[in-house]
Amino acid sequence: MFTMTTSRQALFERLLIAALAVAFMTTLPVFLYRAINDTGGTDFPEFHDAGRYVLDHAARQPDSILHRYLPSVDVAWALFGWLPLPAAATIYYVFSFLTWAGLLNAIGRYLLPATPVQDRRIVLLAAALLALVFTIDHLLLGAFHLLMLWLMVAGLGRVMRGQGATGSVLLGLAVWLKLLPLLGVGYLLVRRKRLAALASVGVALLLNMTISLAAYGPQAAWSAHVRWWHTRAVGDLNTILTAEKFTAQQRDRNQSTAAVLRRLLRPTPPVPPEVELPQVSVANLTPRQLKVAYYGTAAILVGALLWTWRRSAAAAKPPQIAAEIALAALATMWFSPIVFSYHPTAALPALAVILGSRWERSRLKILTLAVWLLATALLAFPHARAAGEVLWASLLLGLTVGVIAETAGRTAQTHTAATDAANNGAAPPG
Repeated sequence: MFTMTTSRQALFERLLIAALAVAFMTTLPVFLYRAINDTGGTDFPEFHDAGRYVLDHAARQPDSILHRYLPSVDVAWALFGWLPLPAAATIYYVFSFLTWAGLLNAIGRYLLPATPVQDRRIVLLAAALLALVFTIDHLLLGAFHLLMLWLMVAGLGRVMRGQGATGSVLLGLAVWLKLLPLLGVGYLLVRRKRLAALASVGVALLLNMTISLAAYGPQAAWSAHVRWWHTRAVGDLNTILTAEKFTAQQRDRNQSTAAVLRRLLRPTPPVPPEVELPQVSVANLTPRQLKVAYYGTAAILVGALLWTWRRSAAAAKPPQIAAEIALAALATMWFSPIVFSYHPTAALPALAVILGSRWERSRLKILTLAVWLLATALLAFPHARAAGEVLWASLLLGLTVGVIAETAGRTAQTHTAATDAANNGAAPPG
């Protein structure tokens, strides 16, 4: 963990707060202008229309932007749909800002147990600054990824602290929003928190079923779920890997594992004139070979996660659990078929864990943060985006957080062995 004098730390904190304040103050008018005038650059008008459609027709809007999510999520947007667009946009921006603040609070509470209280604020501010580009893009687009991350981190943090009931509800809400937090459910299963894991899935299913039936009726709800499953739940991944014609999912904005492998291992098909997508392929695999490459990569990533999470919950110490939760949040980037420019906000917990941990492996941590900053800067260059610079930086971030978890686990194991030896009157190990 980095240290500095009290006066320098106070000055650094003020500078970070000023930078963040300027960023958010300038983002608000841009978001409102785009949302109210529907000029592009934000998805909020489409979200608002989808909510309005539910209110007017008691049905899901055909082919809306929300079709990537469970059908009941459209109903949640009805809370904003009944308001005039300017009022809804203003309230939603404030809500989005509060979810960002809530995520930082959850990170400080659950993921920085080894960081002194007086240092946590500067760690959180520094992590927020490192992820600021993606956070601003999130706010401008009107996304709700930060809300999902907040619920996921807080839910897992509470479960691992023994607050299973409330933690399961929070994690279940996160799963209902986007399904990606099912990685958190998997983490709980590995950690033998089976009841909490099942309860989280139960909350998501019950919420989705109750809302869908109440809003659409049984037949329409069933049809909406069937269509969602075939066109979005599994459809996006198949489209990215096998489509012979260019699709929007293949754009360089998409930094998912599937999309990056598609661009690197198979030449990009001809793109429309208005789309800038340079060729970066280094191979020409068939669609079948590409699917084998993708699923093999996914299996390696799953294996790495399981290795990191292999110790029992009883033997794990808070710093190790904190790193594992941050890794679960970060991994949502690796298994989602769509990772647009606001999804890397999932790196915020990992960045905070690196900044707040002890700096035994300082070279690796400094290298990781430098690569992350470089990847953020390279977003301005189409060739770098097409090659997946954010994905590769996130994998290095995951490796470093995994090393932190492993180091914390070994330290805890050594401490336990030394304590047992002392209690038994033997010499401690080492």
